[in-house]
Amino acid sequence: MCSVGDDYQDNELTNHMERLDIIKVKTCNKCREQTPNVLLRRKDGYCRSCFLVGTEHKFKAFLGKHRFIKKDECVLINYTIGHPITALLSFLKSGVDSTTPKQLKFKPVVLCIEKNYHLNCEERSQLLEQIQNHVKEFNFPIYFTSFLEYVCHSNINLTTDYTQIRLNRNDSGEISKLYEKEISLTVQTELCKQYERRLLLESATRLGCQHVFTCDLAVDVASQILTNVSLGRGGHLEMDIGICDKRDPNISLIKPLRVFDIKELALYNYFNHLEPIVITEDQSDPYMSVQNLMTNFVENLQVNFPSTITTVVRTGDKLSMDKNDWENKKCELCLLPIETRNGKFTSAEATEFSHWISTHVSDSDIPTIERADTSRTAHTQANTE
Repeated sequence: MCSVGDDYQDNELTNHMERLDIIKVKTCNKCREQTPNVLLRRKDGYCRSCFLVGTEHKFKAFLGKHRFIKKDECVLINYTIGHPITALLSFLKSGVDSTTPKQLKFKPVVLCIEKNYHLNCEERSQLLEQIQNHVKEFNFPIYFTSFLEYVCHSNINLTTDYTQIRLNRNDSGEISKLYEKEISLTVQTELCKQYERRLLLESATRLGCQHVFTCDLAVDVASQILTNVSLGRGGHLEMDIGICDKRDPNISLIKPLRVFDIKELALYNYFNHLEPIVITEDQSDPYMSVQNLMTNFVENLQVNFPSTITTVVRTGDKLSMDKNDWENKKCELCLLPIETRNGKFTSAEATEFSHWISTHVSDSDIPTIERADTSRTAHTQANTE
């Protein structure tokens, strides 16, 4: 059993893990001439110019390798606050404006879903204004829509004017009414994720987009793999963590940043003098939901074992769905096939069985006298039969 994070082993693990200082790296791994300014994976040093060129090439190579998007198609960009969206917009800007044969020939359209209910109305309005100005710096069109309107009223109001988004003080309470009091944070998080995915697909259809870009990083994919397995959704891993989610026949969800980590994108923004929007996040206990627990577990494990995320993601990529499953009836919410009994243990049943074993009273917990009486009774019944 993995014991990383236990107090009695933290110091021992730290002593055995060699931390290479960037001062000890004399030359850039790429050009072998310049002094490195960046240290990645705690061992690879790169100078500023090689790092920027390599990062942009990494993004373009990802799109060029898979070729999901055709010429003149529209791509909807899901705007999420932080370094990833800033770097993604910069990648797209440099690719669209490029005059080289590797020029990106699709049309990006940005969509911002307003759902920051932990802020007051004034802060939410100011945030929407900042987002609009931020996207305008890259000369991309942007649309706004309300998550609350879609979830509570099934209404999608796409507007280019952020002031048209209705903001009320009791929006957080309206969202809370959707859930039963006994529902766990794990289920709430999963439900919000499914609603957001459906909103992205329907918005893309209305805007005439054939693809959707999300800002999922490698750590997000690794956490999702462990979350799916923990929740008994391991059979749907291919669609939930894959490079391209094609469960909708008309719109595909693509994760172009799944090959990056947050450090790479933060340094890319820093060297290019790009300022991402930063807000106060709604802090939550990592033990309150399975999603938070898995994310916290992966991030902590990555600190001492830099290959953790890569290993988990590559393992998840090897898993695929049975083609025969697509013939089953599909779920109305996630649009994935519903598992049916086929004589085998499904992942959901395995999770339920594991819970039963963990909570069932074992023989060791029964007093010796009672255990002896039970054995004697069973032996007598066997002889009688």
